[in-house]
Amino acid sequence: MDYEITNSYFLNVTAKDGGSPPASASALVNITVVNVNDNVPVFDTSLQASKVREDAAVGTRVVRLNATDADGNQLNFSILSGNTDGAFAMHLTSGIISVAAKLDREKIENYTLSVEARDAGGHAVTHNATIQVIDVNDNVPTFQHAAYSKNISENLPAGKGQDINFYTY
Repeated sequence: MDYEITNSYFLNVTAKDGGSPPASASALVNITVVNVNDNVPVFDTSLQASKVREDAAVGTRVVRLNATDADGNQLNFSILSGNTDGAFAMHLTSGIISVAAKLDREKIENYTLSVEARDAGGHAVTHNATIQVIDVNDNVPTFQHAAYSKNISENLPAGKGQDINFYTY
C-alpha cells in the first residue's frame, strides 16, 4: 500500500456459514493507510538565473524557490554555501531568498547559492540557485592623473594629433 496513491480503502465484507439454509452477515470495513515519511522533497524551481539590481535595498525579495514533499510534510529551507559576505538570506519555511547585505556588482556579479529543502524526518534535497547582480551606474568616471599637458605644433595636419602622448603631473 502506498499512502500517496490511496490513503484509505472501504470494503464490504460478507460472511456465509455452511448451514442449510446458509446464513450471512455483512460489514463495512474502513482501512486507513498511515503515512510514513518515505519520500524525499523535490524542488520544482527552474534553473533560470534570477536577477537583482546592485542597488536593491536590504530585504528586497529576489526569488522564491518552490519545493514539495509527497508525504505532505512542512519543509525547512536553508542556504548551504555560495553566500559570499552574507549577501542573501533565505526564509526558513517559505523558500524566499532576499537581499541581506549591500550588493556590489563590481566585486561579485554572480552568486551560485547551494540551497537545501529538508523535511521533519531528515530527508533533504539540494538545488543551485543562480543570482545575477545587475549593474547600476553608481561609479563616477575618474582620471588617472590630476593634470595632462602636451605642446602641439600649430601647423600639424588634420588627423595627426591622435597619436600624441600627453605628459602627466
